[in-house]
Amino acid sequence: MLILLLLTARQTGRVNSSQMIPRGQNMLLAARGLGIGAALTAGWAGKRRADIKALLGIPENVEPLGFPSMGYPDKERYGKTSRRPVAEVTHWDQWEGEKPNSATVAHR
Repeated sequence: MLILLLLTARQTGRVNSSQMIPRGQNMLLAARGLGIGAALTAGWAGKRRADIKALLGIPENVEPLGFPSMGYPDKERYGKTSRRPVAEVTHWDQWEGEKPNSATVAHR
């Protein structure tokens, strides 16, 4: 089991989860590059956080914030990602008319 942990601020005891989000994203990207499927979850653990900390012996000043699930996926449905060339979605110096953008056109 992987758990993303964050030390709480000593003075306030508060957690700034924005510190964990980029690290979690980098971990997901690295997993994808290795052909490992991954999803970062946390919401389900909110009500059980104290139980999780007690079970795993996590100190009071450390908060479990993310619980990434990872595994080798079914190769039939998980493969190379497809992206349009940068030239198709990049606008230079000004909006270039009817050029599609990623917000409105699905990936190939």
